[in-house]
Amino acid sequence: MAQFFKAKPSQGKKLSQKLTLSVNRLDHLGAGIAEYQGKVVFIPGALPGERVEVQLTEQKKNFSHARLIKVLQVSPSRMTPPCPWFGQCGGCDLQHLSLDSQRQHKRHTLENILGRGMGQEVIVTDADVIGEG
Repeated sequence: MAQFFKAKPSQGKKLSQKLTLSVNRLDHLGAGIAEYQGKVVFIPGALPGERVEVQLTEQKKNFSHARLIKVLQVSPSRMTPPCPWFGQCGGCDLQHLSLDSQRQHKRHTLENILGRGMGQEVIVTDADVIGEG
């Protein structure tokens, strides 16, 4: 059988040395966001307010992905996940974040997504989330 497609080796998979970064916020999927050399770095498992040691796993023109090696300064919002499989199955991305912080993050993410789609600022209230009113 003829082979029509041959995958090119990935140029964006070069691993870096270990870096120490400060996490500023979470993305809509729950990965920590930091900045390094003017680019956004996505760090799964990192929380806002933490200083972390990471290794860049994928570098693109405008952003990078990193692997969390160690948390150097722990966020007050970090907690021990209740699920013993957290981090292995991938079904629950935010169990290491306190419940109040999870709710705040999800509300903020919903406001951003709806606001972009509607072209205006959207504010979600507790009554909207609970279904009252």
